[in-house]
Amino acid sequence: MFRKPACIAGRFSRLPTGLIVAALHLSVSWIQPCHGDPPVVEGSPAAAQASQPEEGPSYTLQLPTPIDASDIGRYSTLLGLDAELTQLFRSFHLEYTESWKSIERERMPRLVEISRRAAGVFVSQGDASVEAATLHEAFFIQQQNLNKQLLELEDGLLARIGEYLHEHQWAVLDRIKSERIRTRCPRASIEVRAARIDLAALVAGNDLPKETLLNVDPVLIEYEALATPLFAILAEEAWELPIKLMYIDAYRMRDDNNVPVDARSPEGKARNMVGYAQQRLLLKKGGEKQLRLAKLNRQFLPRILELMSAEHRLTLQVQFRITAYKTIYNDARHPKPWHDELLKNPDIEPDVREAIDAIWRTYELQYEAVSDRMVVAFDDWKAQTAGVGTSIGYSEYRDQMLRLRAQRWKLQFALLDRWEPLLPEPMRAGLPTLREIIKEERRHQEESAWPGA
Repeated sequence: MFRKPACIAGRFSRLPTGLIVAALHLSVSWIQPCHGDPPVVEGSPAAAQASQPEEGPSYTLQLPTPIDASDIGRYSTLLGLDAELTQLFRSFHLEYTESWKSIERERMPRLVEISRRAAGVFVSQGDASVEAATLHEAFFIQQQNLNKQLLELEDGLLARIGEYLHEHQWAVLDRIKSERIRTRCPRASIEVRAARIDLAALVAGNDLPKETLLNVDPVLIEYEALATPLFAILAEEAWELPIKLMYIDAYRMRDDNNVPVDARSPEGKARNMVGYAQQRLLLKKGGEKQLRLAKLNRQFLPRILELMSAEHRLTLQVQFRITAYKTIYNDARHPKPWHDELLKNPDIEPDVREAIDAIWRTYELQYEAVSDRMVVAFDDWKAQTAGVGTSIGYSEYRDQMLRLRAQRWKLQFALLDRWEPLLPEPMRAGLPTLREIIKEERRHQEESAWPGA
């Protein structure tokens, strides 16, 4: 468990209700698996709880994503297991599943009881009590311990099949273990969106040719070695940070006798100064860790893409940008489709098409250079606001993004101006309409809340 800050250790029982509820919401939302709702093992207490009506308010119990039968099939293929070893692996998995259910049967009733008692106290009382804080702490610790126990089962399952592998298969098993570590990291806790992406999973999620996979694999091995520890750090922080912030707020708001402190008094001002300083330090460190992972993804993505065909390169690039930087790459009328049509047009002479394409390549380099600056500004802003969603400094950030966005619009208009004299007369007639579409998009974004906090 984490170490409480020295000046606020032992103050958990003095938390105000609103703060506890808010931090609990934060902790619960940060402990969910990476993809979709948390799965439950069929026939387990978690499945039974999900199917029964609630007995009063309670907190959602979030469990790790278990290894399922489809995972066993995929891992067997990756490891190159023969039919006999694959069957053995599946038998180990059945034992793993039964152990998972057994642990849930043993641990979850008590956890559900504590959850409902804690939630009931928070709902019924207008202020926090020692009982409420103690119940919450017990709920949080037992939830964490249950998750750790279930993850130990997973480690044991992979270790058992590892005993039957040859030396050349050990590295593959290590990569499977690393993949599980990255999968455990709750993405909802990551504010810097580029840090939510596992590039190895992005590649695996596309139907790529075997030759392409072989080409990118050495780069992915290097990436996984660097990314996995960062995902593990962020996962650990997702457990610990909410409680740390609760202790800090408790120190700011209440004295040693559990009496609210007047924020305008000398003691209140001193407590606020210390508390806010510690809060900013914690959040700054968390944002910096997320930023490290985002930079790692930005560093490795071009290396991966350059080893792919143009079609697959574009597919993965779009997937990455939609997830990480939809705010930036949101041109409703980007001229790329028009460029492609021009190159296919039989009415345009080959030498003219070459000139059109040369102009395009220059534009594309300039466009990407400006977009890269927007990406850095966006990631820095998200790292700054990680965990708190503060709007401090937003106006400066928005002004910077709008200036860069204006540079891209200017590049688009310049591209059309350079193309125009090269086009046959019938095709020139469409340029004013295209210019108006770009202007309308610009007006819309200038008048809206883009880029948003």
